[in-house]
Amino acid sequence: MSQPNINELLDLWCLDIQRQFNGDSAPFGNHQELLETIDSIQDGSAPWKCLETQIDESFLPDAPEWQKTSYQVWYRNPDMVIANILKNPDFANEFDPAPYVHVGRDGKRRWSNMMSGNFAYRQATKIYDDPETGGDKVLGAMYCPIILGADKTTVSVATGHVEYHPLYLSIGNLHNAACQGHCNSVVPIGFLAIPKADRKYDNDPKFRTFKKQLYQTSIAAILRSLVPGMTTPVLRRCPDGYYRHVIYDLAAFIADYPEQVLLAGVVQGWCCWCTAHFSDLDKPGEPRTREWVDTLFEHYQGEADVLWDNYGIDDDVLPFTHHFPRADIHEMLTADLLHQVVKGCFKDMLVEISLVPPFPGLRHFPHGRRFKQWTGDDSKALMKVFLPAISEYIPEEMTKCLSSFLDFCYLARRNDFTTDTITELQNALHSFCKY
Repeated sequence: MSQPNINELLDLWCLDIQRQFNGDSAPFGNHQELLETIDSIQDGSAPWKCLETQIDESFLPDAPEWQKTSYQVWYRNPDMVIANILKNPDFANEFDPAPYVHVGRDGKRRWSNMMSGNFAYRQATKIYDDPETGGDKVLGAMYCPIILGADKTTVSVATGHVEYHPLYLSIGNLHNAACQGHCNSVVPIGFLAIPKADRKYDNDPKFRTFKKQLYQTSIAAILRSLVPGMTTPVLRRCPDGYYRHVIYDLAAFIADYPEQVLLAGVVQGWCCWCTAHFSDLDKPGEPRTREWVDTLFEHYQGEADVLWDNYGIDDDVLPFTHHFPRADIHEMLTADLLHQVVKGCFKDMLVEISLVPPFPGLRHFPHGRRFKQWTGDDSKALMKVFLPAISEYIPEEMTKCLSSFLDFCYLARRNDFTTDTITELQNALHSFCKY
């Protein structure tokens, strides 16, 4: 609800109270008092707090407004949020305290929840083998992989196209079903600042660099309370009622490609995971690592053009993971199935609808629908009927291409994978690329 509408309702409330109680006023005079009261509520053990950037006083009076603006970042203590998730008894039967290998009755390996994957095993071993913080110091501790996610969103229905940039957190100890069906399994822990400027600064390199640096430092500041628990186990109550020592680890960051570029500090168009040149991304490349990037920074210090042109690295951006033990943003980045496959490939690349053929279940708008915002649910609903609706109107090779793509999408959305599933995924991808 907009601020003027809130003020109007408060005025009506005040008039009604004055009429009934002879002069008494409403508890809130305007929207500002109402919002300040809501913000002051300390309900739960992880209240919202505010970080505010400091303005550099050395800026000249005629400096751009975006340089003289103080930005607010709202956040919750992620350590407290994780403690609340862990002590929630609702997760008692959907919780894994240790990495494991799941073998089906057919003798084949199965992957479903995060703790059944190879990554959890590797990281737990890596933590134990650390000569400084591992060994007996972490013996018996529970590995707690932290999963982050971020996506800038425009809420256009009732807020007048207001932009938000939320940051989410979950933990890999929870089962997939819990993360999909429980409101307290994936928790917003921050709202990142979105700097604004006049249109003439849209392509200003300094403004772009400022936005990237503000983004990275904001995430690092929000997560700083996790640093002690990443080297020294902390005692936490778990969903089954037992107390365990827990060691934190930044394990994954789910984001679409534009967000991945921002997080990894790479140049737009380059791969965030490997060193393949942007002009030939089909060519195999070595994995990008934190150590590899640090080596290049040292070797080409002061040669920003070389890093940009030859390696796709933006030397003005330091990923937030450099402030945390063991964290490697290139290893953390996880593909966003919704934005990169369902909406990214299906909606933006494969589907350009000029006229929809008649088909059961498809509503026909002769003059167009004029969607202001196309959601993931819209794309998924269209995927169910799109192929049979157009199969009679397109060449056979195009039908096979779409069929392979849809096979890949539905396989990738499964909660449970086997070696056969991975083979089917590879075959579907190969068939899609072929046609």
